[in-house]
Amino acid sequence: AHRATIAVRDCRAELPRRIAAQDCRIGRALPTIARPVRAASSGRADCAPLCILVIICLPAMWQLVEFGVNQGPFVHGPLTNCLPWNAVKGCPMKLTRRQLAQLGLVGLAGMNPLLASATSPPKTAAGLKILILGGTGFLGPHIVNNAVASGHTVTLFNRGKTDPHLFPELEKLVGTRSGNLEPLQGRQWDVVLDTSTFMPNEVQKSCALLKPNVGHYLYISSTAVYKDWSGPMDETAPVYNLKAPDSANYNSFQKYGAAKAGCERQVSKHFPQQHTVIRSDAIAGPGDKHHRYTYWIRKAAMGGEILGPGRPSTFVQYIDVRDLAQWVVHCAENSVNGTFNASSKASAYTMETMINDCRTASDTASSVVWVDSEFLVAQGVQDIPFWVPLQDAMPGMGQLSVEKAMQNGLQQRAKLDTARDVFEWYQGFPAEDKVLGVGISQEQQAQLIAAWNKLQEAA
Repeated sequence: AHRATIAVRDCRAELPRRIAAQDCRIGRALPTIARPVRAASSGRADCAPLCILVIICLPAMWQLVEFGVNQGPFVHGPLTNCLPWNAVKGCPMKLTRRQLAQLGLVGLAGMNPLLASATSPPKTAAGLKILILGGTGFLGPHIVNNAVASGHTVTLFNRGKTDPHLFPELEKLVGTRSGNLEPLQGRQWDVVLDTSTFMPNEVQKSCALLKPNVGHYLYISSTAVYKDWSGPMDETAPVYNLKAPDSANYNSFQKYGAAKAGCERQVSKHFPQQHTVIRSDAIAGPGDKHHRYTYWIRKAAMGGEILGPGRPSTFVQYIDVRDLAQWVVHCAENSVNGTFNASSKASAYTMETMINDCRTASDTASSVVWVDSEFLVAQGVQDIPFWVPLQDAMPGMGQLSVEKAMQNGLQQRAKLDTARDVFEWYQGFPAEDKVLGVGISQEQQAQLIAAWNKLQEAA
């Protein structure tokens, strides 16, 4: 094996020079056959045509050698004069078995780029022209950063009201989804990433306007579209419909889900074969202006007793905003079509694990007091992030399948990494901003824990 390696190395270095010195008619044609072609993926010379020729001709050449050992004219004749080893100084030379074996090894080694290209995964598109509708909220900036870092040209379209200072180097078009779409008129993009609306009529307008000049439409929807949470589900589960007979009885959350589902229908109607709908679950990570996950980071950082709502074993699901943004760009690059849930794995993460991750990240002495959901509801508590008051009536919560998304490129970091990054981000808040205004206050938490402990002692 060592000798074969040396032979390949020597032949790779010597063969081009000797071919270049060839002065016979066939020899002058060889450089044309083996003209290097730069491979797009690796930049290496593609010598596959010559390699294939060598492999195909190897048996016949071996027979010539076997015969030429006893019949010199064949070995010293015009054919073998054209071979590389006989090209030196233009004089005839016998081709030994070792030399022929070296030539075969060169051919086999040269097949490597061809085989590698045949088995390598498909490449993602580079240099896309991307229009982002929105782009300055929570998810949007992470998408923008991923797209720009991947070499794409990004244009933002929004009202210019939310953080207008962001991305001064990008093209920004100012308008409104409800009426002023004129800046988009006649413009062409490879893909549209729609992150900014839950109104079906607004999605209908943008789809109709952009359809002639856009190749792909990606819409960020929500898992709120699902109507039945009675058990585990995937993307085929029934969704709300604003035109359903019972839609007049929808509460505000159900109306939001029905509106998102209506947006999805508009996208699939205008881009039936060229659309991606991503039903995002709760999103966590640095930059979250709703502070749902940051609430638990704050509770852990404050130390002392933390009120844990409901059962510790209750499943929860959420996705890191950076992982979601990266996957959105991946879908755009690879024209991933269809409808997908985007969250953490089903039935894999609990309320207890999430709170403990936050405690670990904050590295502050604390403990968790678990309080029954029924007690909290009776005390008038309505909103604690990630808590579902009627968990028993919605056992499917936390069991939403994301297998389809994972099979199409969704990758996620460890949950503890998210906790640590959010804690670091939270530490940079001014003191007045660390009171987040979501969930229950420290005072209310203390009162609820005291009342719960008193009830437990009485029982």
